[in-house]
Amino acid sequence: MSSEVTATPSSYGQKGMFRVTRTLLTASPFMCLVLSGCVHYMRTGSFFPQDIKETLRNPVVVMECTPSGFRLQTGDVIPIPGFPNVPCDSPAITFTTQDGIEIDEQHNVYGLVHVCHNKCGNDPVRTHT
Repeated sequence: MSSEVTATPSSYGQKGMFRVTRTLLTASPFMCLVLSGCVHYMRTGSFFPQDIKETLRNPVVVMECTPSGFRLQTGDVIPIPGFPNVPCDSPAITFTTQDGIEIDEQHNVYGLVHVCHNKCGNDPVRTHT
C-alpha cells in the first residue's frame, strides 16, 4: 500500500505564486518590526525605549568627601542625614557627587545616579540618569 501525492496546479500559476512568495518574504521583516513596536507600545506606552538625562537646577561643586559630610567649593561642610560617617571610599558616593550636588531650603542633599532599566526588554526607559 503506497500512497502517492499528486500535485495540483495552483490557481495562481507558477508566476503568480512567485509574486506571492516574494511579497511575503519582503513584507515579513517589515511586519515583524511594526508588530514588535506595537506590542512594546501596548505594554509600555512608548514605541521604542527612551533615554532620559536629568540635570540639577543649581549644582554645587563638591571638593572632597569627609566622614562628617561633603566639603563644598565655598568651604562649607554639609552633613548627610542618616549617615553619621559618610562612606567616602564608596564608588556610588564618588559617582553621585562628580556632577555636583543640589541642596534645597530644608538642607536636603540631591545628586544624580545612573539607573539601568533594561532587565527584560519591555521597559519604556533604557537609561535614566
